[in-house]
Amino acid sequence: MSSIKVKNQLNQIITISITATIFLFTLMFIIWTYNTDKQEGSQRLRDKLIEIKKTTDGLSKVKRLKLKALVKSISNSSMLKAALATSHEATISDTLNNMKSKNNLDFILILKNKKIIFSDSETTKKDQGLKETTAGVFIGAEKVGDNTILIGKGPTLKEISSWSDITGSKFILKRKNNDLIVKNYDKVINQRINNSIDNFTPDNKYIIGHQFLLKGS
Repeated sequence: MSSIKVKNQLNQIITISITATIFLFTLMFIIWTYNTDKQEGSQRLRDKLIEIKKTTDGLSKVKRLKLKALVKSISNSSMLKAALATSHEATISDTLNNMKSKNNLDFILILKNKKIIFSDSETTKKDQGLKETTAGVFIGAEKVGDNTILIGKGPTLKEISSWSDITGSKFILKRKNNDLIVKNYDKVINQRINNSIDNFTPDNKYIIGHQFLLKGS
């Protein structure tokens, strides 16, 4: 009886050992599969972000080309040339105001040696330098005699929303000082967007990537 009892106990130990080994291998396989799926999922997200960045670069290039064509048209305006010929600040400012309003621009400047010598009245009131004025907007430039005309137009919410439709992503545009320029996201993300593409929103639903589209943003 004692021999049979010991044998049964050994059989139970062997059975438990085999069961535990099978369970351990199964658990290891599940963990390996999970990690593999997670890596593949992260790679798909990376590939998607690269695709979005390329598309967004293309869309912003189109925007810049449109401004380039517009500033060329403005520079050939006889009204602008006549205003500049007067060298009268109020006359030039009024002309720039009209052109800014007509073309729905954020600003319109006349530069000489990279310094603002004339601008629309709203920009003049802000009393900013060239760097601050042009930050976070698309710009177009064209020579007018010895001077340069510079126009600027930031991306509108409508444009950013259309970019979302094309790329299937949400956009938040920020300046370097973290001021929000425009967003089409349903809530503000309370964290800094950094260089990592593995940077998730607090709800862990959205992965964040970043790219530089505009000067100073």
